[in-house]
Amino acid sequence: MRLSKWTTIVRECNNRGIPKKEWCAANGVHNKQFFYWQRRVREEVFQEVKNIVPLETNFAQLGNRQFVAFA
Repeated sequence: MRLSKWTTIVRECNNRGIPKKEWCAANGVHNKQFFYWQRRVREEVFQEVKNIVPLETNFAQLGNRQFVAFA
């Protein structure tokens, strides 16, 4: 629940186009609290993406020093 709430707050702040500290002051959010939750939201998104996209990529050499990535 809290992560969901903060995901919305972080997204709103990032979409405003003003410095984050300025947005926090205008919206009554403590800077340290915002940046803590921004890190938590990013970590959660990374874990979700990591489970979808394979981290290992194989490479095949094509001719002289040309490499092509494939999954």
